[in-house]
Amino acid sequence: MTNNSAKLRVSVWRDFRPDRPLAHRGTQSEEMRLVGHDNDLQQEIMSWQVREGVFSGIEDSEIRAQLSEALTGTFSALLMPSERGVSKLEEFLRLSEKAIEDGNSLWSVSEDRAFEDEEEPYTVNTLLAFHHQLQWMLAVFGDEPGISVSIR
Repeated sequence: MTNNSAKLRVSVWRDFRPDRPLAHRGTQSEEMRLVGHDNDLQQEIMSWQVREGVFSGIEDSEIRAQLSEALTGTFSALLMPSERGVSKLEEFLRLSEKAIEDGNSLWSVSEDRAFEDEEEPYTVNTLLAFHHQLQWMLAVFGDEPGISVSIR
């Protein structure tokens, strides 16, 4: 049996720029309005469901809380896209790199049940793996205008 429950969902968004203005009505009581290039709408261009507990290998609760706040607080979907730009990944990457280098991120048994039939469970350094994925995201999307990140 495979455990399909995601621990985090990382989404990358870009400014929505329709080819022509679109008519939009939020609710039936709202008036119709035109949506064009000057609106704050974004469209999701990438989504990644993290199935491991990113901080499961961190024993120090203070470091775990600091990293968690730097991640979920900074990239909350409730913030405006301009407040959660892709460049903000650099701060989390700096903090996570320090935790990794200081030996605070340990290898732990994977929570992924895709390989249940294996004799030995495999281990993973979840923070290190997550760190590498975010580095890739920053390298790919870092220079693109109008990009934001949300983490839920």
